[in-house]
Amino acid sequence: MMTHASVVILGLLLSVASIEGSGMENKAKLSVTVCDESGNKLPFRAYLKNAKGEAFYPSGAIKYVRYNEQFGVDERHFVANGSFSCDLDPGSYTLRVEKGLEWVPAEEKIELKTGGHAKLMMVLHRWTNMNALAWFSGDTHIHRPTNEVELSLLAEDLNFGANITYWNLTDLYKNEGRERPTTSMKVIDAQHAYCRAAQEIERLGGGWGAVLFMGEFKPVKAEGTEFYPLTATFCEQARRAGAYADWEKPVWRDVPICAALGLVDSIGIVHNHFNRSRFLPMTGIQKAIVPPQKIDMTPRECALYTLDLYYHLLNCGMRLGASGGSANGVMPSPIGYERTYVRLDGPYSWDAWLTGLKVGRSFATNGPILDLTVADHAVGDSIRLKERRESLDVACTAKSQGPLETLEIIHNGKVVATETSDSGANELVCRRKLDLSRGWVAARCFERGKDVLVYAATSPVYLEYGDEKFSLPESGAYYRDFVQMLIDQSERENRFPDPAQHEDAMRILNRAHEFYDRIATR
Repeated sequence: MMTHASVVILGLLLSVASIEGSGMENKAKLSVTVCDESGNKLPFRAYLKNAKGEAFYPSGAIKYVRYNEQFGVDERHFVANGSFSCDLDPGSYTLRVEKGLEWVPAEEKIELKTGGHAKLMMVLHRWTNMNALAWFSGDTHIHRPTNEVELSLLAEDLNFGANITYWNLTDLYKNEGRERPTTSMKVIDAQHAYCRAAQEIERLGGGWGAVLFMGEFKPVKAEGTEFYPLTATFCEQARRAGAYADWEKPVWRDVPICAALGLVDSIGIVHNHFNRSRFLPMTGIQKAIVPPQKIDMTPRECALYTLDLYYHLLNCGMRLGASGGSANGVMPSPIGYERTYVRLDGPYSWDAWLTGLKVGRSFATNGPILDLTVADHAVGDSIRLKERRESLDVACTAKSQGPLETLEIIHNGKVVATETSDSGANELVCRRKLDLSRGWVAARCFERGKDVLVYAATSPVYLEYGDEKFSLPESGAYYRDFVQMLIDQSERENRFPDPAQHEDAMRILNRAHEFYDRIATR
């Protein structure tokens, strides 16, 4: 695997720069072509800045600007297809070109002279090719204008995307003055497709959180108040309409309720608060998360908290795929910065991708690549133990362009094996023979860093023994007590003043409470 430094050198060796007279008196012209090592032009994302750090965008390119001044989170890039040209003031510039997670970025320093024409070729190459290994990438959470999605997906080398065009009661097609397509899914080519009519129901403040619907379905009517209907009602409607349900984060209040009722297909465990430039704290959504006081967290604490909530659900016997989504269009990160990889046994298709995610053949990441096997079984698989406890071979490899710090093997929510690197190696390998009981095994890894947290986590390999379904009482009690808090809060604050609404909401909350109580008292 090549390091970032070696790629920058490669880019310099393969670049061609020249200055030609152009007749411009006060400007200079920059023309750039981006291609692979075979000379094929590539869609790409780029950052063009002058010596003051000011960003520039070519005419005709897709411009993306998002920043949060309070937390110093900033994203200013453009997307183009193979090449671009622009007129600039003479001076020093830096151009950085990227193409998603699997390609090594290239960066050049450029000096533009008055009246000159600088021509530059940027050559990108892969540090990994996940499609060749039967892994296919996706972003389950996108908010972009409908005419920008296809090129943006190709520029990030994403096989699947879900573009939110229904956001609560907002219809993006109607707002754009465009006719809504008759089908939700759009196939770009044999390896790329996206949901062009995905839906998000999001109620923050003191509400329930955010769920994403995608696939070939008809959007549900997201009518109601901050608290009613419960999201479970919308999930049931979306399921009947053919939708796939991805919970955007496990921190939302309605996640354990919907999970108890079997209305969750996957959960975003590498989520959109871990942005490209900096971590975005939970401040502002604290009333909607589990529990509400969990807001003042470091990036690492937030990631571990997110994963612990997911692990508690797995410990309640649920089988939920791990996903990742960027919320690009809202958050200051590119499409696919947080992404999901799904392993397929056959050719790529969007429905095979969603099916693979649902059964948990996945890992989520904003940087590292993870490969976990237990007794030669991959994530999403089930192993039937011969004994109540059995010694099994566990192997996991983590690779990344950045410096890795820790690779951990998790069994039923607890770390059972660890590999670390003091030097910040780009690859960590953990091979152990572990004494394992029924439940599940997963893996996670972290890069070094403070403001920007880069990590990855897998769905589990499941371990079965006997006929009784696996669950842990302490995890059942964790969520039972939380649901009881929601019931008490709803009653105390009279959140459902209408008698019929009150009866319906309490029926759903009590069903979830009974589910977790059975596990807690088993």
